[in-house]
Amino acid sequence: MTVIAKSETVLNNILEYVGKEITISGMAHYKPNSQVSFVEVQEFGKPNEMDKYFSKKPNAMNAEQQLLFQAK
Repeated sequence: MTVIAKSETVLNNILEYVGKEITISGMAHYKPNSQVSFVEVQEFGKPNEMDKYFSKKPNAMNAEQQLLFQAK
């Protein structure tokens, strides 16, 4: 995944976490195939207990699931 930082200071601070767990908050940009292309970093830091919920990539819905979801 590509991470875009708005300043060199932010990038250098993120590099301190290489090989460690990190929580990054920001805006994800997606490719047409639903894969994350890159993330614009807004905040980052050491993960806490609440971050475990978001530590897994969600499964994308297939076309049939999307139609069922919209029908509800």
